[in-house]
Amino acid sequence: SVLNPAASGVAGAVCVSGFGRSQWMGYSDESDNSVNPRTFGLAFDMPVYAIKSGAGLVVRYDMVGYERNLDIRLNYAYHHVFSNNHMLSAGLSLDFQNKSIDFTELYPAEPDPSLTGQALKVRRLIHRDFAAAFREVDLLIGPTTPSPA
Repeated sequence: SVLNPAASGVAGAVCVSGFGRSQWMGYSDESDNSVNPRTFGLAFDMPVYAIKSGAGLVVRYDMVGYERNLDIRLNYAYHHVFSNNHMLSAGLSLDFQNKSIDFTELYPAEPDPSLTGQALKVRRLIHRDFAAAFREVDLLIGPTTPSPA
């Protein structure tokens, strides 16, 4: 059920799995902070026989450089079993995402002294605008479809 909500509960058992990945081990910035891509997660799904369905939960935490992403996905699947024991399953997911970037750690590879003051001004404006946007909007809702891999 990590990739396809319709797979929730199809195994007919309570399923729990964990996953983790760390690429480019030892990759760090000038301050010796680890900035290599890392992903960790936990997935859970189970059948709900009383309503011919399955339910699941996927929690994924992803770090790439100074970007942090937390993804919590609730999955639901309806299962129709035909007389020959074949199953048709349709699923929906509700996804909560929290994305953040630490802009204070982003610096040009070769700073131009003539742009330093302007760069700091732009950084402050970006920080102020992001902070203002999240003060005014607590929840964004919109339909999405996954793009093909």
